Amino acid sequence: MPQTRESDRGAPLLAFFGTELRRRRAAAGLSLEDLGAKISFSGSLIGKVETGERMPSPDLARACDEALGTDGIFARLCKAIKEEIRAYPSGFPEFLDKEREATSICEFDVLYLPGLLQTEDYARALFRAGRPRDSNDEVDQLVAARLERQQILDRSKPPMLWFVIDEAALRRPVGGPAVMAAQLGHIARLAERPGVVIQVMPFATGAHAGLLGTFTLLSLGDGTDLAYTESVTVSQLIERPEDVAEFALAYDMLRIEALSREASLEFIRTVQGEYEREPQSSRVAGEQ
Repeated sequence: MPQTRESDRGAPLLAFFGTELRRRRAAAGLSLEDLGAKISFSGSLIGKVETGERMPSPDLARACDEALGTDGIFARLCKAIKEEIRAYPSGFPEFLDKEREATSICEFDVLYLPGLLQTEDYARALFRAGRPRDSNDEVDQLVAARLERQQILDRSKPPMLWFVIDEAALRRPVGGPAVMAAQLGHIARLAERPGVVIQVMPFATGAHAGLLGTFTLLSLGDGTDLAYTESVTVSQLIERPEDVAEFALAYDMLRIEALSREASLEFIRTVQGEYEREPQSSRVAGEQ
């Protein structure tokens, strides 16, 4: 399955909701605080909804419709957003809210490359394989949402990003050799950015602390640490400090056992070269 927590299928609608709310509020001559006073929500929360940092609740959407005289547009948009994300594990929206607030993100991936690092072609191949019943338009929407989410890397103050990637994710030819060569070249360039650390866990390591599954650690600006895991239909945002500490310990072990930052970059470029030398006729079935 594709990395569903990074698909962010509702992101385009969420962005439209925020843009439209800002436009309607400004047209009414209301500040964030003015609208907040009218609908009994804080101005800061409304501001986060407008920038796409928070999911609008049905109550907030209905209140905005009443205050701005918008004939139910925000209630309908809110319902559409909920329907868009319903296909993903329960708990995903909560994770998404926290991820947007994170000052650092640490992720371990064993089956596929992290969504924040994916190219358009890699993401499309991943979604097409994992969602065979979706139309091409639906897959295009998923890809667009994933690419939009990657804007986190280009913020003026982006979060610290640390990825440990199992060699298996580098070796799995998602989309074929040309797609993988471009994908690994993209990762290699990102690995050279300040504030981005990418390490490879080679097969030679054998058993390691990440073999039980992919997980993510989030550190928030208020000092809160969270962990996140998911399966096909269920996800879990873990807040209990004792449990988060167990994930943090596992991640520390992964960082120790993985290749160094420099050795990992060299490893990625080596595998990239192997894909570049593969004949295009060796593309995986269905990608020709």
